[in-house]
Amino acid sequence: MDTRLLGTTLDAIYEAGSAPERWPEALNNIGRMFGCSCVSLVNKDRETNAGSAAAWGIDAAGHKEYLDVWLERNVLHHRTRIWREGQVETDRDILPKKDFIRSDYYNGFLKRRDMHSMLRVATFVDQKTIQTLALARSRSAGEYERSDANALQPLVRHIQRATSISRQLHESQLSLKSALGVLDLSLNGIFLLDRKGRIVFANKAALAAVRSADGIAIRNDRVQIDRRTIDDAFQKLVAGALTRTHSIEGARGGAVRIERKSGKQPYLVVVGPLAENSGTGESTAAAFVTIADPEANANRSSWVLRDLFGLSATETLLAERLMAGDAPEKAAMALGMKISTARWHINAILQKTDTHRQTDLIRLLLMLPRL
Repeated sequence: MDTRLLGTTLDAIYEAGSAPERWPEALNNIGRMFGCSCVSLVNKDRETNAGSAAAWGIDAAGHKEYLDVWLERNVLHHRTRIWREGQVETDRDILPKKDFIRSDYYNGFLKRRDMHSMLRVATFVDQKTIQTLALARSRSAGEYERSDANALQPLVRHIQRATSISRQLHESQLSLKSALGVLDLSLNGIFLLDRKGRIVFANKAALAAVRSADGIAIRNDRVQIDRRTIDDAFQKLVAGALTRTHSIEGARGGAVRIERKSGKQPYLVVVGPLAENSGTGESTAAAFVTIADPEANANRSSWVLRDLFGLSATETLLAERLMAGDAPEKAAMALGMKISTARWHINAILQKTDTHRQTDLIRLLLMLPRL
């Protein structure tokens, strides 16, 4: 494997994690490594079949045609009974080659663009979304073999980490182009670090975590963890996020649990790099640290729920229990009501918040600011 190209590819992948417009560049590098005619990273909604994608090696019209017509008809998706996150497969691992080349998907879309052999990996799977990385090779380049799948496998965890960073940034409402005032409204604590690891920005939630003296501190303009062993692991993540790595074993950031002196649930901390052109005012931010407090994030002002959604007093109490992580049965017991009554109130809350599932409801409620 070309070590120089590998290093360039890893850098491009992690930069795309915080700057999604750079995914085509990263996919181009992956394509060069594996002799591809096209590489795509596709997000598909499992309920609606709608999708979005970043791609290299296909024109805008073909990109649009795939999303509008063929994403829903992709025979490789239809033949996948169990999605195994992180497992690289050839098209022949999913269905016989003769069935693949007889499919409408192959003849109507792939064949016309000389995409004959496929490598695919599900980089993220949950109840709502499937994200897949797909590599296509022309007929003249031959079939992808198991050796190609094995060669791609070490890159997968880096791609997963970068796409996880993208989701974390999205969930935290962290945008590189957002005003710093917006970051102060984030439910999570956010630090932005310069290339030497010094703090160039800390939002209100991050400063509140520091003031609580419950495991996280600021010393010499740097984020530090009170427990030495955990701080060592955290500082390695920060160093990785700030360093360009040419090693397939290197990690540019990651996640760590921070135990707290108070005995409360641990902080959940994610560290990752920012793209080169990221900046905040006169200081250039090169990495971010987000801090999620499971207990603090469960607390919202009751009047916010009432004013925004018109929840009754009982519905507000039940919503607060769900945000705290209680199952409906446990919430009902805590509030002294029958489970059937609790479910009736939950249905009323779903209607008032215009959500359809309990998971969507909780996601919406957890996005609300703490006022």
